[in-house]
Amino acid sequence: MLKRTALTMAITVAAFVASTAASHAAGETFGKDIAPILNRSCVSCHRPGEAAPMSLIGFENVRPWIRSIRQKVVARQMPPWSADTRRSVKFRNDPTLSQDEIDVMVRWIDAGAPLGNDPVAAAPTMADGWSDISARQPDYVLTLPSAYAVPASAGPKSAGQLNPTFYVKVPFDSDRWIRAAQARPHQRAVVHYMDLNIVEFPEGATPPGIVVQSTGAAAQGSAREIDFLTANFRPGSGYESFPERAARRLRTGPNRYFQITMHYEPNGTALEDRSSFGFWFSATPPAAEIGKAPITAGVITAEGKEVFSGASTTDGGPTLRTKVYYPVVPAHAARFEVVSVQPIVAPITVYELMPHAHNRAADFTYTLVYPDGREQVLLAVPKYDENWQFGYLLAEPLKVPAGSKMVVVAHYDNSPTNRTVKTPAEPGSDMFMPIMQYAIDAGSAVKPGTRQER
Repeated sequence: MLKRTALTMAITVAAFVASTAASHAAGETFGKDIAPILNRSCVSCHRPGEAAPMSLIGFENVRPWIRSIRQKVVARQMPPWSADTRRSVKFRNDPTLSQDEIDVMVRWIDAGAPLGNDPVAAAPTMADGWSDISARQPDYVLTLPSAYAVPASAGPKSAGQLNPTFYVKVPFDSDRWIRAAQARPHQRAVVHYMDLNIVEFPEGATPPGIVVQSTGAAAQGSAREIDFLTANFRPGSGYESFPERAARRLRTGPNRYFQITMHYEPNGTALEDRSSFGFWFSATPPAAEIGKAPITAGVITAEGKEVFSGASTTDGGPTLRTKVYYPVVPAHAARFEVVSVQPIVAPITVYELMPHAHNRAADFTYTLVYPDGREQVLLAVPKYDENWQFGYLLAEPLKVPAGSKMVVVAHYDNSPTNRTVKTPAEPGSDMFMPIMQYAIDAGSAVKPGTRQER
């Protein structure tokens, strides 16, 4: 009986080895199977001039890294993506690999990573680091007005230098329609984020060229915000384009200025930065005008206690009166809860969701509650990571009827289990900014726009 079992096992193992060898012989090659996966999900970052530490364009560049690639894709650490795909809606910028794609890469690597004789799919063409699919230069480039000295460290004397706000006059005589925009860091090693708003100063006011402060919030001064996040960069995102027949308005005027807010994180080397924003314009007005703002105009609660209410305002659409909330998370609190309930007072179409917070944020969930009480989770980020902050672009723009509510729940961890917190025994501040990009549907008297409170 024992001999028969051993013989059966030997035959089974031999059959498995033979079938595996046949599979490898049939096998995947770099050109036919691997390059298309890398082109879709990896080379936007893993190419010369981008933030990733190595290029994955071409067999010669990929071959030295195959063991690391195998480890990262099997663990689903690369390509990075924070949304829970089982609970969230589908997003058109989701770079994650399917299980079949992971299996293909593992088989190819385990077979020795053969080049093969198949033609190698060309990587997407980019114009000098700009990411627009047209592969051409932007129609307009806005660059920091002067080189900015980023200190080597963030000591007490230099901490205030890490959050400069620049003001540059909007140069156009008439409004422009933005069909695509890109925030492009110059010194990627130290640029943590960069935001571009448009503000208007009172007549006769003299805007400062630059304001340096110790907080990352934009230095508003006497300016009134006209457009929120006309373009922005976060680790993992910086380029966005709009669906066909949709665009954002770049508003002009005699007292309107670009407000560039930078946040740097020193890396031990003093650097000079001149980051840029690029815009591709549409020649004709769109059918849908896009707006962007935090979903914080309704009621915000922290641990069940109301900290802000703007729901009674009647001076605009669902996000025209906003307040960025800075929660103070108690010492050792491991699951401090902040909730925003945002009334939707006019029918809208949602294009993008983008949670933003700092190192104590643990998770975010966006839930749409329809007028009949039905609930739909749009975005679940179970492990928020400030080093990988994404704008989640809906695969299909979502029509939301008036009378709905957008509910955003976030939790914050100020306990020793959060390794990014240095002093969990003390209260710690953070940020609650659940952003939405949307358009007010045709027929509504309301138009997109924001008035920001901080």
